[in-house]
Amino acid sequence: MIKYVSVHPDSIPKDLPFDTKFDIKNISGEGVNMGDPKLGWIKANYYVINLIHKKGTIKKGSSITSLGEIICYNFYSKKKAIEHAYFYKDNPRYVGDPFKKIILVKMLPIIDRLSSELASRYVLKECFNFKNIYGGSPFIIGHSKAKNW
Repeated sequence: MIKYVSVHPDSIPKDLPFDTKFDIKNISGEGVNMGDPKLGWIKANYYVINLIHKKGTIKKGSSITSLGEIICYNFYSKKKAIEHAYFYKDNPRYVGDPFKKIILVKMLPIIDRLSSELASRYVLKECFNFKNIYGGSPFIIGHSKAKNW
């Protein structure tokens, strides 16, 4: 069995400090799908990963800085993952073209939270060249960008 994680890197910095932390939040909700012309009902379950860094001194106090954000959707079939990605292609609701940023990661099926974190780490290491990050080596099989489907 194979699992697919659709990774949407929103804003990634050029350099990550060595003590960057991954703050992971599960977002779950349902409502009317405004991007669909039929206005169908949709249930959304995804993970938002904030890259945070604590900085400061003991005298001045510490502060938390947000360095970037990655959004991950988990799928158990390649067809649903590709349908999800093509939803963003030429959709007037989204500014720019987020379809080009989506990276589809193929991996072994593990729990959703862990698979989202491993997929985001893999994308940071392989696609954004952060070599000091663990890339999820035994669980990740490979990745492809939107133009390669």
